[in-house]
Amino acid sequence: MDVVWLTVLILMLGGWALLDGFVIGLGMLLPRLADDAAGRRLVLTGMGPFFLTNEVWLIAAAGVMTGAFPEFESRLLSGCRPIVIIMLAGWIAKDAATWFRSRRDSDRWRTTWERVLAVACACFAFAFGLLLGNITQGLPGAAAGSGFFDLFNPFTLLCGVATVLLFALHGAAFVAVRVPQAPGDQARRIAAALVRPALGAVALAVVAGAFSGDVRGAVSWLPALAFLVAGLAAVVGAGRAVTARPGRAFALTAAGAVAPVLAALAGAAPAVLHGAADAASLSLFAGMALPVLPVMLLAQAWLWWTFRHPVGPRSPVFF
Repeated sequence: MDVVWLTVLILMLGGWALLDGFVIGLGMLLPRLADDAAGRRLVLTGMGPFFLTNEVWLIAAAGVMTGAFPEFESRLLSGCRPIVIIMLAGWIAKDAATWFRSRRDSDRWRTTWERVLAVACACFAFAFGLLLGNITQGLPGAAAGSGFFDLFNPFTLLCGVATVLLFALHGAAFVAVRVPQAPGDQARRIAAALVRPALGAVALAVVAGAFSGDVRGAVSWLPALAFLVAGLAAVVGAGRAVTARPGRAFALTAAGAVAPVLAALAGAAPAVLHGAADAASLSLFAGMALPVLPVMLLAQAWLWWTFRHPVGPRSPVFF
């Protein structure tokens, strides 16, 4: 049963990276995706239907971790508390900026909140990458006598940078598919420019991990490397497809955004399973939580089918 719940946790967190990763990437790039307020309004219209529903996956992943892996969740929160606080602050600022941006008919007001959104999304993505890096190296911050700076080393910092670039690439690919006219063209150019930096950051993180004693001692290398290699291949394919076939590029950047999550959780699977709840608790939790999973999947399928077309003048404006 614990393996089943680990699979569900990977599905939830990977689904969040796939679905909300492009929203975070779009937020980071918003000031650069259009030269005027009308263009940026169009970009937000393209993102609007997915904004709140995508966040559900991260909340669900946190619920699964709390219910199925309480010991691991406790070590994660206690060892990575500063990173979790940065993520929460970034999440709150991201949502506030999205809601407040269009509440006044003022260019200065809109520009201010667009900058807040960009910074908040970048901070959130960077902190999430730091969290994945610390999970991969066995949560050294949770050890007795550890300090604040134990969370930040070359490997975890490179994980943060790689996550920022992968999410930004995913967001640009989404805009290229969903938003027509000038913002879509600009998004294609940005996506093409981000491919090499994203590949370089992931490759450097892998090299730093190979030289890190913490990572070598904590991670199962074979599944982690398999997911990372698949992610790198997907990013390479996205770079080739982004100008001519943006739909395929978006699917490939989704794989690239998910790959670090899969690599971190698959590589750290023994540590996660060691912190699982007892069999009786897992069975009880399964009866309450597993029926919700198909509902979430069906809701996402319906949402994407309903809003499958690019935005236009008659598209509903959510934010």
